[in-house]
Amino acid sequence: MDIEWLLTETCSTIDSFSQLLEQETAAAKALDLDQVKPICDRKTELGRRLDQLLTVLRQNKPALAALTDEQPDLKDLLVEKWNHFTELTVDNMKALKQAEDKTRRVLDLVVNITRQQQQQQAVAGYGRPNRHGVMSKTPSSLSVAVNTCL
Repeated sequence: MDIEWLLTETCSTIDSFSQLLEQETAAAKALDLDQVKPICDRKTELGRRLDQLLTVLRQNKPALAALTDEQPDLKDLLVEKWNHFTELTVDNMKALKQAEDKTRRVLDLVVNITRQQQQQQAVAGYGRPNRHGVMSKTPSSLSVAVNTCL
């Protein structure tokens, strides 16, 4: 396997992954969650590809060392791209966590407001009419389920 091609392919994959992370981070910060799902699928593909390339690089350490001694620019380029990629992953995780927290707060508010309304409408002795037209004296229970994916 040509080590120079492998380094170029790894750098290209890191670039593609970095662009995708920037898009996902922007979408998460804007709470545009419809864009996040397709990006996650592509991110999984690129993650697998990058993992394969890094595994092959690790298996070819002697050839990699020889090439980087001859052409230090390639090693510097890979290190630079990797460091930038690492920074982007940290920013991406923060943005996704913030989006999840914001969504959870909104859901909690909706549940709390709904619960309060139910309790206010079902004051003892002044409940909602039941099926016989008689006011119920006990509050009805409230069940709320939330299906989240982020």
